[in-house]
Amino acid sequence: MLDGLGKIFPQLAQFWAKLSAGQKLAFLSVVLLSVGAVTLIGKLASEPSYSTLYANLSPEDASKIVDELTSASIPFKLEQAGTAIQVPVERVYDLRLELASKGIPSSGQVGFEVFEEASLGMTPFQQQVHFRRALEGELERTIGRLQPVRWARVHINLPERSAFRRDRRDPTAAVVLGLIQGRALSESEAAGISQLVAGAVEGLDSGKVTIVDSKGRLLAQPRGEADATLATGALDVQHKIEQDLAARAQSLLAAAVGPDKAVVTVSALIERRRIEERQTRVNPDESAVISTQSTEESRTTPGLGGAAGIPGTESNIPGGQPPQTSGSASGSETITRETLNFDVSRSRSTTVVPMGEVKRLSIAVLVDGSYEPAVVPDGQEAPDPPLPPVYRARTPEELSTYTNIVKRAVGFDEARGDTIEVQNVAFRSPIQDLDVTPPSFWESPLLQALMPGAMRLILALGGIGLLIFLVLRPALNQLAQSAQPTLTAQSGETQTAGKLDLPPGDAEIAIPISKDQARQVAEAMRQWLRE
Repeated sequence: MLDGLGKIFPQLAQFWAKLSAGQKLAFLSVVLLSVGAVTLIGKLASEPSYSTLYANLSPEDASKIVDELTSASIPFKLEQAGTAIQVPVERVYDLRLELASKGIPSSGQVGFEVFEEASLGMTPFQQQVHFRRALEGELERTIGRLQPVRWARVHINLPERSAFRRDRRDPTAAVVLGLIQGRALSESEAAGISQLVAGAVEGLDSGKVTIVDSKGRLLAQPRGEADATLATGALDVQHKIEQDLAARAQSLLAAAVGPDKAVVTVSALIERRRIEERQTRVNPDESAVISTQSTEESRTTPGLGGAAGIPGTESNIPGGQPPQTSGSASGSETITRETLNFDVSRSRSTTVVPMGEVKRLSIAVLVDGSYEPAVVPDGQEAPDPPLPPVYRARTPEELSTYTNIVKRAVGFDEARGDTIEVQNVAFRSPIQDLDVTPPSFWESPLLQALMPGAMRLILALGGIGLLIFLVLRPALNQLAQSAQPTLTAQSGETQTAGKLDLPPGDAEIAIPISKDQARQVAEAMRQWLRE
């Protein structure tokens, strides 16, 4: 093997010396292109397939993950301006588990694990700060798991407890949400987050939670401030009511007269204040017993008779004459008292007029007529182009039907002062009055949009074709022709002296080579050129 290679190199040197300058340049071009193509294909084949490890990362989390991957000598790619990290697809799941065991990514959120490294000398104030920080971190983690939320920040205000009731203050909370692009937080979802925060903080009412998004838009406000907010956005509320009512009527009319055949506009006058009225009515003609009080008293009186006889010593000494009594008896009586308390009839009522209540509606409706095909008189040929359709106005019965449809759709109330106006007009687009010639194929917008890409593709294919037919193909043909050595045997099938006959005019060089070796060299050159 080594002897064969040692004999090939001198032959290659001789072959290189016989080439002209143009052939040498073509040969080097082919070699360089072949080496570059082989290198590029090898690099693409050896590069592993990457998959996303984490996306939408904060700079802190991305930095921690990059440090871990670098220390472990794991290849990775940064995508989406550094917020997404890709790793080889076969290492995605085990890397996620490994990083999760180290608390990465954490997005800077610290939960109750902050107490794992608590010292014995921690003051009550430090304990309170750590507790609030841990509570905020746990809530941020929980809220961040919700579908429309990408990240969350929670701030909790826990006032110091006071021994006096008049000095006590209720806790409050503020939540800042970063939403996923294209997603919005509904009112029910905002109320759910408020209830979640209120349930996690002792003594916190859900009405004391403020929620805003990353753009500063208010999603939920503390109770008691809603009226002021609604007063500020009363115009938005009015527009929403008008659009909703107009969409209802528009959908019904579209089913009756066809799409784009009717236009409905609603103007709503709404109550921009919240009115609360309390009334107490007294009816002097009606009275009722409020309470009854009864008292009963019994009394006994002695009779008029008493002791009788001779007064003095004789009647009072022992053995003397006893006193005499009269025969009249004692008396008794019963007294009953009853007290009745009366009051006039009273009634109390509270009337609340909510903000945003509709006070009056004004509806305007435009309805297009119907179009019938033009009739060609008998005996005449149909014109080219055909005649435009004939407009037919709506009848009063049809307009009355459309009016009733719109009234039912918007909740029309005549007692409230609502008004409606339905008119039949011919819809006509300004484009119909223009004589527009359609653009030719070469002026079509689609062709203009595809032309730059098509030109680049044609130029690339043309350049590749010129390189193949003008450079590579002639060079390969010349190399194939010049690579076949002319071997002549001096006698028979074998050459004993091993002499190589060169073309006339060249010096004859004696090379100790057999016919089989020359055939092997030629086959090796063909295989090399073929590769």
